[in-house]
Amino acid sequence: MLTVKLPIHNEKPLSEVLFNMWPYVRFAQSTPEASVGEGVALAVTSVDPEGETLTYAWEAGCVGVFEDITAATTRFTPTAQPSVGDCKPCDLTVTVTDPHGGRARETVSTCVKPGPGLLPVLAEGNGHFLVIRPGGTVWAWGNNILGQLGTGSTATSESIPAQVPGLTDIVAVSAGNGYSLALRSDGMLFGWGDNTSGQLASEDRGTTRRTPVVVEGLPRIASIATMNVYSLGLGVDGTVWNWGNGRTLPSRVDVPPGISAVAAEYTHGVALHETGTVFTWSTSLSAGATAPTRIDSLSDVVAIASGMGSSLALGADGTVYTWGGGVEPGSLSLPQRVPGLSRVAAIGGGGSFNSLSTALLDDGSLYTWFFYFPNPQRVASLPAMNRLGQSSCLAQDADGAVFSWCTADGAVRQVLPGSPSKP
Repeated sequence: MLTVKLPIHNEKPLSEVLFNMWPYVRFAQSTPEASVGEGVALAVTSVDPEGETLTYAWEAGCVGVFEDITAATTRFTPTAQPSVGDCKPCDLTVTVTDPHGGRARETVSTCVKPGPGLLPVLAEGNGHFLVIRPGGTVWAWGNNILGQLGTGSTATSESIPAQVPGLTDIVAVSAGNGYSLALRSDGMLFGWGDNTSGQLASEDRGTTRRTPVVVEGLPRIASIATMNVYSLGLGVDGTVWNWGNGRTLPSRVDVPPGISAVAAEYTHGVALHETGTVFTWSTSLSAGATAPTRIDSLSDVVAIASGMGSSLALGADGTVYTWGGGVEPGSLSLPQRVPGLSRVAAIGGGGSFNSLSTALLDDGSLYTWFFYFPNPQRVASLPAMNRLGQSSCLAQDADGAVFSWCTADGAVRQVLPGSPSKP
């Protein structure tokens, strides 16, 4: 703070006039291109002429998560594929503020390229949980009545995470009602647990698999989704396949070319097109499965998710829309904006028979709400999170540590430690 003493009408006493010298900030390095699911390092150098402590606030012009939104050095991870084209421009801006309100802003432009995305490394079924750990191994805990943990154990439940044998290089997991799926990096899909409704795409319905088996009848798969006893797979060629819920073998869903993501809900399937539009269809064979139709009120969507009773869409502007929860299979209400949410970086639906929805903001804070009462509430006592999965009870921080807040007493607990070689 610069003090200048000026006379009043050329007479004493002198009046003190205080001038605040604003800080300035510069990026310490040029920012390389960023890919979806892969963080880019950001660092700035800043100076306050008066040597006072400065605060930092980051913001992004595209959807993603900052490792620390209030630090001079941080990382930004894009979480949504570009809707169209090979590269989407994205401005990353830092605002530096001194104690007196003086501020400086600096922006660097980067380019977000398509990447592997943030495939779900966390999944929640009907009371059982899956997590991918370093090396692509899968760990499971919770209910095991139908062998859904895949460990070979005949115990009805396990409270401590245990490794699923025979699986490595796994890049995505998904959990349904009494069964589990795991996707390997080469596009091969594995399943275990209950097969009563064809969940494992095997004709020997009624059997239970307590260790992983290959899911047959599919092309190379890029991503997966499950809900209750219904499963979806997105092929690397853009085709969409469904099985379970009465379908013994995989069958192709007649969606238009250009699908980039899929999500499964109790009554309907959802597909995101590369243009940012959304398609949906009924999953019930008994009620008459319907052909995919476009949801006209949704556009510029960058991510989708589904849970028990509802589906979610994340807009390019960081807003969230929800719909579903109809009583009849396949019934859909019109999408409505979830109030009180902005700058959302990722969304998650609940597991089978869990009606919670989840939103991860770009500052790492996390909010949940019930689909029939969209009033988001922040999960208290939770450190900054970096990643969601197919779950409304689990999240992962930047170090790979896994936290849960769906506990009997409502307390936040660390389920698994972090690792320098996190997935």
